[in-house]
Amino acid sequence: MCIVCPPSTDRSSLAPVGNIDQTFRGNLVTTDAVATSSYAQQDSVPLRNRSRSDGALAAIPNGDQQVTSAQLAQHSTEDDCWLVVKGKVYDVTGWSEQHPGGRVIATYAGKDATDVFACFHAATSWAQLKQFYVGELVDPQPVPPLLADFRKLRSQMQQQGLFRCSKGYYIYKLASNFLLLGSAIAFFALWNDSLWAYILSACLISLFWQQSGWLAHDFLHHQVFRSRRTNDLMGLLIGGVCLGFSADWWKTKHNTHHAAPNELDHDCKAALDPDIDTLPLIAWSVEMLETLPNASHRMLVRAQHYFFFPILLFARLSWCQQSVAHAYTLSKVCCHIINNAAAIDYHLHLLHAWQVGTHHPLQAIASSV
Repeated sequence: MCIVCPPSTDRSSLAPVGNIDQTFRGNLVTTDAVATSSYAQQDSVPLRNRSRSDGALAAIPNGDQQVTSAQLAQHSTEDDCWLVVKGKVYDVTGWSEQHPGGRVIATYAGKDATDVFACFHAATSWAQLKQFYVGELVDPQPVPPLLADFRKLRSQMQQQGLFRCSKGYYIYKLASNFLLLGSAIAFFALWNDSLWAYILSACLISLFWQQSGWLAHDFLHHQVFRSRRTNDLMGLLIGGVCLGFSADWWKTKHNTHHAAPNELDHDCKAALDPDIDTLPLIAWSVEMLETLPNASHRMLVRAQHYFFFPILLFARLSWCQQSVAHAYTLSKVCCHIINNAAAIDYHLHLLHAWQVGTHHPLQAIASSV
């Protein structure tokens, strides 16, 4: 469960549905429960940057429009997107194209986004809300006890400095990770006629990619540097050039995961969290099975407990395919297209140079620079 983004209500950890004939039912939370997380009736636990955010929101004049929860729920699509932050209603329709987080903003359409906004945004972002202001929510709902507990826990962790980044740690991780890459190249270059050198080099490259994935994760979460641009550039280098994934694709996917972790839509059938959008290969609740269109899909899910782990072997190929498709179909600013496509192209160029340079790997690497 995500500490940074507290849950909206109680939920059990999701697990794959084993056999379709079993009566397993995961305790999934739907996004309707998110609307119960109103700031107006919360306890005294402070949110992130509460003093600065309250000051920024206080500068927003009270509108004439009084909005009920039922009216808010009618604006629940990306094309008609209203949401609530600290009891104030905002119309962010059409903002997803310019929003740094992308379409993730639509996951809280028609809902209370107080906590997720506090977790995702810097203190300076609060003042920008006034351009979207509609009015006041007149019938806020009580805060669930679990959400109040997570607010308290997060506040305590902030006070203890647990969210502060250690630059020395990341220097060490980057150095040790590129040492893995250097070792893999050395074994491959010096003993390229040995099968064991090939195997050892492959293992080191695999470990380098695995560590690059988590380093890119931290950089693209903007948790290492204060500068968004510096974090994004490091994400392009580690995630794009070293790993071969589109940083923009990953951020869109992963931000949605954190905004709606393990959540389904109001019918408990379609996945809002892309990390559990795995049908027809894996189903995470019995309700999701109702969306399977035919018997062949149901047959796959019936056997998912046999191939759950083997299918993970193809995760990298799947992510690379989605990254390439995303990088060349971006509709955002041109620099996003150029940066993501160039990083992936260079990664693929390095791999090709490695393959064709089997007998002279150092020359192949030099030729790719």
